[in-house]
Amino acid sequence: MIRFEYTETIAASPAEIFAVMSDIGRFDEWLTMDGRPTDPGPVRVGSRFDSTGRLGPLPVELQGTITSFEPGRRFGFRTVKPNALDFEITVDLEATPDGTTILKGHGTMRLSKLWRLFEPIMRMELDKGEAAEAARLKALLEGAPMTVERPG
Repeated sequence: MIRFEYTETIAASPAEIFAVMSDIGRFDEWLTMDGRPTDPGPVRVGSRFDSTGRLGPLPVELQGTITSFEPGRRFGFRTVKPNALDFEITVDLEATPDGTTILKGHGTMRLSKLWRLFEPIMRMELDKGEAAEAARLKALLEGAPMTVERPG
């Protein structure tokens, strides 16, 4: 199992950040995967979505579930590709006295079967990739130009 964590400071309120993070249809604006809600109604714990992401150089279809949904405080999800990977992330938001928000993300990735051969590469890239996604979220919210590098 691979564990990761990162921290980013964003010049936006926790509510503004949460609104973007929890909008599954906007995942592709800051994540290296898209999101397509599969459940009707508002997003909540248990809401499901489909996604296309990458495992190394290969595109993978993922099924996702929202695991944490506390507006302005915490958002998390789990994505699974049966017999390949199980990825889970939780992001906590903490307002600061100067009006910024500290975003703290942490999670795990488990690779299965032959995909475990990718684990050394994924371990090296995951911290960097997750921090890059947080930086893209920061750029999106702060109105700064951003580059979205997508593998492949």
